[in-house]
Amino acid sequence: QEIKALLTSLSERWFGVEGAMDAINFDEAKLAVNTAVAPPSLPSSTREVLAEAEKRIQGFKPPNDGSASPTHADKQTNRPFWILAAALSRFVAKEGGAHLPVIGTLPDMTADTASYVKLSAIYRERAIKDAAKVHAHVQAILVSLGHPESYISLEQTRAFCKNAHGAQWVRFRSIEEECTPEAAQVKELAAMLDDGSQAPAAGFYLLLRAADAFYSQYNRWPGGMDNDIESDVPVLKQCVTQLV
Repeated sequence: QEIKALLTSLSERWFGVEGAMDAINFDEAKLAVNTAVAPPSLPSSTREVLAEAEKRIQGFKPPNDGSASPTHADKQTNRPFWILAAALSRFVAKEGGAHLPVIGTLPDMTADTASYVKLSAIYRERAIKDAAKVHAHVQAILVSLGHPESYISLEQTRAFCKNAHGAQWVRFRSIEEECTPEAAQVKELAAMLDDGSQAPAAGFYLLLRAADAFYSQYNRWPGGMDNDIESDVPVLKQCVTQLV
């Protein structure tokens, strides 16, 4: 409230009480006060990724073929992702001062063209410098793992930095676990079906599994022909019942 009062005072001093149109930046500043004064913090999903990254790269074995680009096996283990995440973690701990790299995009604001372009250039230059620092960590990690520096490009690092705020580590059960009756999570699925927010996704999951079971038995998909729709419905329902 003190900051908002100060902004109001400055606005009236510079533009007068009636100068509302000229003081639009002060109004925008007052709306952004709560966000601006809040201590910066990493999104919880990003913190989880960074905490896991260093552990992951410690478990990576040196490549056998010295590939200059990620192989299929590398992509299967998400090796490039975890290397980038580990480099980002080191940046946050050192040069970033517990902050993520600057994105380089200027938030929406009211400004004349010249001022906006100049400020945008400052943001963009800082983003380029931050990404270069992250990429230096990437290259150091690549060398330690026996990869050539070309394994991950500067462009890839820049893209990763730009989207770091949304980084997530999403874990799924394997297909084998999903299809093994002993590993079925029936209670959890039933709870999701009773949850209004999760019921649609859980319902689609069941229907897809039932469609797979239908295909395994009849060697065709349910409702594949218009004439089969009505007769396939009770059979598909039976497949759902067998799943749960």
